[in-house]
Amino acid sequence: MAYKLYNWKINWTIYSKSKFMKKLILTIIILLFATSAYSAKYNRKNWKHWIDADKDGQNTRHEILIRDNIGKIKFKTKKKRRVVSGKWICPYTGNTYYKASDMDIDHIVPLKEAWRSGGADWSKEKKRAFANDPENLLAVEDNANQAKGAKRPDQWLPYNKKYWAFYTTFWLNIKNKYGLRMTDKEKSVLSKLHGFKTPYVEE
Repeated sequence: MAYKLYNWKINWTIYSKSKFMKKLILTIIILLFATSAYSAKYNRKNWKHWIDADKDGQNTRHEILIRDNIGKIKFKTKKKRRVVSGKWICPYTGNTYYKASDMDIDHIVPLKEAWRSGGADWSKEKKRAFANDPENLLAVEDNANQAKGAKRPDQWLPYNKKYWAFYTTFWLNIKNKYGLRMTDKEKSVLSKLHGFKTPYVEE
């Protein structure tokens, strides 16, 4: 009996009489398959986002801009598909912005973090659902979003300390909702900041 693995051809009959060789070959096979399984790199394109799930002409980005707007909103055309201006208070900076081009839509739990903490093997449908889940999305200033990147709370927190309690609560909710793993450092920071007292938290 022979097995072809990558460019190796293993003749099992030759080594079948040796227990040591059996164990060695099986170990090599397991390691090769394990390496192959985890060799796939994160690809943001696999997490399709900014879709028009309800077919109303507005994709997820513009729906979140509309949801988080607190002023008079203006659209590019009468069809009201693309937001160009409004009034947004970025929860990460505490500052106010009026141009939609200054705003990014942040994944509170980043797509790459979801991938490395349990979502790598999700179906395309589940990845798409996660990428467009409004519970995991916030309109924030673009530079703050870029500074955050795919960092966890033990690596980055909003500049606006008043928002820490909300941020950690949202993070925990999304991690629990999707059954995503947490590192020890992540848990430690969250346990300290989840109850962080701010003017927005009732005593």
